[in-house]
Amino acid sequence: MTTDSIIARKLLAEAGLRRTQAAQHLLELFVAEPGRYLSHTDIDRALRKKRINLNRVTLYRLLTRLSQSGLLICHVGEDRISRFAYVRAGSRNKPTVTSSAKPANSTSTKANP
Repeated sequence: MTTDSIIARKLLAEAGLRRTQAAQHLLELFVAEPGRYLSHTDIDRALRKKRINLNRVTLYRLLTRLSQSGLLICHVGEDRISRFAYVRAGSRNKPTVTSSAKPANSTSTKANP
């Protein structure tokens, strides 16, 4: 088990969420790079690269649950694409990013810590 997977399992437990493999793998992506915004497409690609296949409905449901629990924040850009980022423990109550500018490259978009 990697450090990121241990952290992901702990965060899921603390948030009162089920620690399914799908939830753990998804949260690991965000824990590995805090502050990096990922779109649904970015997430799907990253998971498939690791040979983890989640169907689209499961992915959307998990992102919704993780956002509602405060582990992820969601930002909808001017391009109307939702992007998600991990919220570190010390900044859980911060509002979502206020910038509405369209990121030039979603894979390098960073959240404000």
